[in-house]
Amino acid sequence: MMKKIWFLYPDTTPLSSNAFDWFREGFSRYGMEVEVHFWDEASPDTPLDVDGRPDAVVMRGYNLELSRKFESGGIRVLNTTRSMELCRDKIATSEILAARGIPAPRTVVYEEQYPTWERLVEDFGGKPLIMKLSFGSKGEDVFLVEERVQYTQARRHCEKLAPARPGSRPLYQEYIQTSCGRDIRVWVIGGKVAGCTLRSNKGSFKSNFAQGGNAHAITLPQGAAELAVRAVEALGLEFAGVDILFGGGEYPEFLVCEVNGNAGFRTASLIGGVDIPTILAEYMSHSLCQHKFHF
Repeated sequence: MMKKIWFLYPDTTPLSSNAFDWFREGFSRYGMEVEVHFWDEASPDTPLDVDGRPDAVVMRGYNLELSRKFESGGIRVLNTTRSMELCRDKIATSEILAARGIPAPRTVVYEEQYPTWERLVEDFGGKPLIMKLSFGSKGEDVFLVEERVQYTQARRHCEKLAPARPGSRPLYQEYIQTSCGRDIRVWVIGGKVAGCTLRSNKGSFKSNFAQGGNAHAITLPQGAAELAVRAVEALGLEFAGVDILFGGGEYPEFLVCEVNGNAGFRTASLIGGVDIPTILAEYMSHSLCQHKFHF
C-alpha cells in the first residue's frame, strides 16, 4: 500500500510554491503520496481522522504544539519535536555544541539580557561581536556590533520585536572575521551529507541567500562535512541545513554557525545540482521500512 506523507507548512506559505511539486515528484518515485497541508487545517485541536491519517509528517516550519499532536498520536514526525525545539533556539544549540566539543563561535548570554556597553567591551576584549535573537532565521535580526551606537540600535530593534517572539532572548557571539560575508551551507539527510553550496556576499557580513548573498557550487572539504554531520547528530535531527564558517589562525579550520531544522533547499537544487526532495524521499522510504539508507 502506498505510504501517505503529509508536508505541513505555515499558513503564510505561497500556494504557488514550487517546493510542493518537487516533493510530490520526488516522493512518488519511491511509492509515497505527498499531501500538502497548512497549520490552520491541522490545528492541535482538530482530531486525527483514522482513515486519513498519514504514515509520517514532515514539518516545514517550527510549530512545536502541532508536532507534538502527531507524535502523541503515534505518527512519525520529521524532524522530531524535541530536535526542532533545540535547533530553533540558538542558545540551546550553542550549549549542546559546546557540550559535544563541536567548534563554534564563543557565545555569551546575560541574565539581564542587555548588559552595558562597557561590560561587552570587557567580555569581548574590545573586538567586534555578533548580536542576534535566539529565535530567528534567514539572517534576520543579526547585527555586527563594533561601536556603542550600533549596540544601542541593535538593542532597540530586539526590544521592539520581543512581544512578537515570546521566549526569545539576545545572545552575543565572537565575530569570525575570516568568514566575513561567506560560509558553506551543508544539507544533511539521515546522517549523510546530501549537498552543499558556498554562499558569499560582498556587501554584507551576512552570506544568507535571503539577505542578498550569492550561491556557488563547491567541493566540500572533508573537515566541513564531518563537522556538519556531528552538529546535526548532536541535535537529533534527520534533515537539516548547517552553516559552516571559515576559521583559521586562532580558530579551528571550520566552525558551526547555525543549524536549521527547517532548511530551504532551492539553492542546493539550482546551484549544487542536488535533488534534495528525492534524497529525502529515499531516506524516508528506507527508514519507514527500517531498511539501511544509502545514496
